[in-house]
Amino acid sequence: MRTRLIMIAIFAAAAALVVSACGGSDSGATAQGGTAEAASEASGSELPDSTTVKMGEWFFGLDHPRVKAGKVTVTARNVGKVEHELIVVKTDLAADKIPTSNGEPMLEGIGEVVIGEAHSHKEHGEEHGEEHGDEHGDEHGDEHGEEHGEEHGEEHGEEHGEEADEDHLLPGESRRFKVDLKPGHYVLICGIPGHYEKGQYATLEVVK
Repeated sequence: MRTRLIMIAIFAAAAALVVSACGGSDSGATAQGGTAEAASEASGSELPDSTTVKMGEWFFGLDHPRVKAGKVTVTARNVGKVEHELIVVKTDLAADKIPTSNGEPMLEGIGEVVIGEAHSHKEHGEEHGEEHGDEHGDEHGDEHGEEHGEEHGEEHGEEHGEEADEDHLLPGESRRFKVDLKPGHYVLICGIPGHYEKGQYATLEVVK
């Protein structure tokens, strides 16, 4: 009887050693797996190749602030109640450090614009206003043309600048852009005067 108890104790100790060894192996594998996943994410191989930016008053929200370099799909969705515009620029500047003039972001010389266009809404309105003012003035005589042409030009220029800008997204509208993005730091902004200064910007990191 005593011999049997000793044998049982030996088998129990051996089983405990086996279980302990297996547990240590699994723990090591988990740690190695976690390290591999972290390294993979850092390199960008597990990052998405698309992101969606929700634009509203007054914010830009990205579902994926980090994407993989290469062909990237950027979806702009206006969830606000007024028009918004998406401009993406590759730059070394922080998202809140873009220079402005009269409420408009000044993008020339700060980097490469990859989505949208560096333009002035004011210049666009004035140019169209002057054009229509001249045309209307020629048709209705000098005296009436100067008075009515200028008035009509300014009015139509403002309307045209606000209504016919193809870069603007109306409330509820979505637009998809497919671009080739190199690794680096990108800033997303709204180019409509005053919107950037109210907080409509975000940062996108593109990883190799």
